[in-house]
Amino acid sequence: MQKTSVVAVKESRLVGTEVVQKVKRVRLYILEEQELLRETYGTSFSVEAEIEVVGLSAAVEPESLGRVLATLRPDVLLIGTKVLQAAFIDKLEASWGKSPCAGIVLLSALYEVNSIRRLRAFARKTGSGCAYLFKHSIDNIGQLTGVIQAVSQGRVIMDPVIMEGLIEAGESRA
Repeated sequence: MQKTSVVAVKESRLVGTEVVQKVKRVRLYILEEQELLRETYGTSFSVEAEIEVVGLSAAVEPESLGRVLATLRPDVLLIGTKVLQAAFIDKLEASWGKSPCAGIVLLSALYEVNSIRRLRAFARKTGSGCAYLFKHSIDNIGQLTGVIQAVSQGRVIMDPVIMEGLIEAGESRA
């Protein structure tokens, strides 16, 4: 739950009240190549009230991911990879028919410009939220939780360095 302070004027005096807003728990499925990061994400999110981890996996295979999406119905997929490649986007697209409403938060160490273009095109087709960030741009679990929540609400987030790379490669639209 998120607390918000509300200040009201009552008979020329400021009166502070506290309003508790319900924050929707985001169902998160984690796909991370690196075991250390996969386990760290799982442990860290287990204490986050806004996030419910529904599963962890090391690989993206269309058949198994399709079953996971259909069965667990995550709101967001957190995908961690060393390098985002076009073949990875192909696998993701092949799996996607099972849960087209899930958003994607993709974290990687490196990227190929063509893969980012493919990811953007894929995100447009799904109509879901999407974030693409470098792994090293996330400083703490609170930042990542915020990104996950934003993606679950349909927002699109792009790492500024990646956006700059796209612009330099001739892509000027976000």
